[in-house]
Amino acid sequence: MSKNTLPIGLVIEWSNRGVAAYDVTNRQYRTFDSLESLASAVPSRDALVAVSRKASFIRTVRVPNASPEEINTILMMMLPEILPMAATDLAYTSELTDDINPEGRLAIVAAIPASDLRRLHDQMQSAGIRVRGVLPAASGASLLLSTMGRSSGAVVQETSDGISIDLVVDGKLRYSRLAAAGGRLEAEVCRTFQVAGLPCGDIVAAGTLQTEDADMHTSATTLEALVGGWDTVHLNLELPEVVAKRSLTRVRQRQRFAGLMAVAAIALAGLVFADRAAATGKVDAQDARNKTALATAKKLETAAEKDMAAQKILFASLTTGLQPAQPFSDVITLVSNRLPDGVWLAGVSVERGKILSMRGTAKTLESVTQYLDNLGKEPRLRDVQLVFSNNGVIDTTPVVQFSISAFPVGNLPLTEGNTKRKS
Repeated sequence: MSKNTLPIGLVIEWSNRGVAAYDVTNRQYRTFDSLESLASAVPSRDALVAVSRKASFIRTVRVPNASPEEINTILMMMLPEILPMAATDLAYTSELTDDINPEGRLAIVAAIPASDLRRLHDQMQSAGIRVRGVLPAASGASLLLSTMGRSSGAVVQETSDGISIDLVVDGKLRYSRLAAAGGRLEAEVCRTFQVAGLPCGDIVAAGTLQTEDADMHTSATTLEALVGGWDTVHLNLELPEVVAKRSLTRVRQRQRFAGLMAVAAIALAGLVFADRAAATGKVDAQDARNKTALATAKKLETAAEKDMAAQKILFASLTTGLQPAQPFSDVITLVSNRLPDGVWLAGVSVERGKILSMRGTAKTLESVTQYLDNLGKEPRLRDVQLVFSNNGVIDTTPVVQFSISAFPVGNLPLTEGNTKRKS
């Protein structure tokens, strides 16, 4: 996130269940049923939005020590392995740490379903609230510890979704989860450290949470801590289309720069040749300089063309990944909605660029035939075929086990290393 020195009047914690807010003016933390009720109760219209822990993901992963553009491409392929959604369905961002070992550099990844982020912006716009930035609510934990002169520990506090546990190591958020209230907090925190692959550390109770298990207490909250340092947190969540547009702008800027370099090279060559004509006594020396200038210009032009080609390929890949013809979630919903009575799906398998496979059980063969006919009439599927149907018995009840294959229209492969989604 770029440095932004304009003051923030309001920090809103957003979730699918409601909103909470910290008003900077009167230093009050309040909860509201909706954004509309919040907007009518507070005067500020500039707000920082912190996505609740239940609505966001925080993960860590090792990546090669490469350029930010290369790391972002690698993360797009790795996200399905560490998150329960495909990269094309997510709005995500990452921050590189100084933790480097033979396996690579540790990266902190924050993500939210893209549909949730779009709904967040729509709700804020409808309520008349200007969004200055969108961060995970857990990112305030490192800032809160910093105000206490600490760089590591577990920050725990009460939220509307339960007890939040945010793990911070060397000033960086490493893991975040919610726990049910009423349990043994010390054991729950230590279990969280173990899940994150970290040794158990100190516990800092924040806000109104009072517990004997804490090593330290503070009345401040993570929302309050975001006010003074949100512009130093590099986990700003943006919509995929916003990121793609910015990438396209960078490509066009490089194209313009390459064009200017080519014009400058031509102008330079003209000046050199004009000087050569005027200085006939130095023809040989001037000719050598001309050749050097032209060679340099051609190298610059060639390098610029290669860079433009690489950027176009990257943008085409991003466009294909961010705007698939049919999201897998839609395909699964489609085949589920076409089930007739007496037919149940046991599994659905689909890959980028490959066929859709459905396995299930039916009471009768006629029900299987009806389901096959329903799918065959669906314009979003083609090549619908019955792979097999076998008679069987479950608890003395005769059933028909079947498998059907089809191909989702527009299901083009993104890369050779496609990612599977199964249900």
